[in-house]
Amino acid sequence: MNELYSFINSENDEEKYHLIKIAQAHHRFAWIHPFQDGNGRTVRALTYAMLIKYGFQVDLAGRLLNPTAIFCSNRALYYRALSWADTNEKEKMLAWCEYVFKGLSHEIEKVDKLLDYDYLSSNILMKSYMMRKSEK
Repeated sequence: MNELYSFINSENDEEKYHLIKIAQAHHRFAWIHPFQDGNGRTVRALTYAMLIKYGFQVDLAGRLLNPTAIFCSNRALYYRALSWADTNEKEKMLAWCEYVFKGLSHEIEKVDKLLDYDYLSSNILMKSYMMRKSEK
């Protein structure tokens, strides 16, 4: 844990490596598994804190990215991706990082859509209204 703490708090890495650092820290914490219970919640909180630390926010409405949506939507794929990184092989660690990056990208796209009034109105609000109307 001390090595992970030092890795997370090191300030020597360039900005272009921040997302890789976040992905690696997430994996290493999950691999260490320091608690009997609550490791998943804690590693998601750690990931969330690191996203904030490195400025990965959606600027509109102050909305932040949600690691739970990234890592909990398909638990089987999440555990499989973690196991890739467990091997510590370069290609498999890169596959883990790609999994994290795709999840972040998907979340950013989702938040952008939800913050777009036209999309929200036509694809969610109106559909919901029409469904309720047809139920009556």
